[in-house]
Amino acid sequence: MSVATIIEQIEELQPDEKADLVYQVWNQLVDSKWQPPLSESHAAVIDRRLQALDANPRAVLTWDEIVAYVRRER
Repeated sequence: MSVATIIEQIEELQPDEKADLVYQVWNQLVDSKWQPPLSESHAAVIDRRLQALDANPRAVLTWDEIVAYVRRER
């Protein structure tokens, strides 16, 4: 079956069915350990952030601190 044929069939689905399909396909990708290729620019960002963390490991927030910050009164 071609991708074009599958897309035609997907177009006939209801929005909630499409969302369920996407969820199931994504879970199959995750279960298969598939990872999208990392672009050079994304790799550079990760490298810079890791270098910054190595240079100052105390300059991080815990998950609880992040949640508290997001939920703070404004």
